[in-house]
Amino acid sequence: MLSNLPDDWNTFYSRCGDCGRKWHASEGGCSHCEHCQGLGCGELLTGDNVSPFDGELCRSCGVEECEDCGKDVARGILDDDGACPACVTEEKT
Repeated sequence: MLSNLPDDWNTFYSRCGDCGRKWHASEGGCSHCEHCQGLGCGELLTGDNVSPFDGELCRSCGVEECEDCGKDVARGILDDDGACPACVTEEKT
């Protein structure tokens, strides 16, 4: 061990389990990797796993499938019957 480093030097650093980079405790986490901001999720955001409606959410947290047309829509906009706004508008016309 280097003599000019304090004994507790490594207690302030952690290694990211996803990319392997070291990060300092003051950073709060790996600044290289992006993780889902969904409540309690934290899944690593990569390529096809990112919600097309909200880049801070994974597909599981940010996407639902319309029960009528089968299209992906942003989570939370389906009506009580599971229909997206486009399908609801079609039904009214």
